[in-house]
Amino acid sequence: MADIALVHGSFHGAWCWERVTPLLTAAGHRVHTPDLDGGRKSAADVLSELDGPAILVGHSSGGMLISALARLAPESATALVYLSGFLLAPGRTPHDLGGGRGSLFDRALVVDREAGTMAIRPELAGELFYHDCDPADAARATARLTPEALRRGASGPAEESEVDSTRFYVECLDDRALDPAKQRRMYTETPVEAVYSLDSGHSPFLSRPTELAGVLDAIARSR
Repeated sequence: MADIALVHGSFHGAWCWERVTPLLTAAGHRVHTPDLDGGRKSAADVLSELDGPAILVGHSSGGMLISALARLAPESATALVYLSGFLLAPGRTPHDLGGGRGSLFDRALVVDREAGTMAIRPELAGELFYHDCDPADAARATARLTPEALRRGASGPAEESEVDSTRFYVECLDDRALDPAKQRRMYTETPVEAVYSLDSGHSPFLSRPTELAGVLDAIARSR
């Protein structure tokens, strides 16, 4: 029915969509799961991997990438879906949302400027990303996290131009990595077509895959 590209966030990989992909496929959609190679791939790289226009779903920092992709090639995005994702108004940065120093994310983050990477402390990953997941799932996911390349796109301002695509937001109400209040602030500052809510932490692709797939299917069918 629709082409859907699922774009993961920092420290994760295409593997994080393993439970959602078959559910969307069973609903009749074609699913693409580009791997960003630790943040080394650009919007142009992802664009080259897509077969054509798609609903772009960006989780967490993946929200910034789908915005960049829609600016680069507006015809590539039939809709943009921000899954607890950074939906930044023009000129805004993630730091503008506040709450960095002393936060759980700040305590979990390890920056290696010599190597040009950042990573998440394994002992805090479960609390940060997977607190509502099955413990075995959380342990497996933590073991698959990888360092992320430091880059301007991770903290630099959004482009000044608006994104001319229909936007949806899927908020995660029990998120410990991206506070729900910050999610609300973003989709209030940058209005969206509709907001969907999941009673989940930061990783509904593990904790609520059926519910998440249902939301994405509903969005696809509304187009």
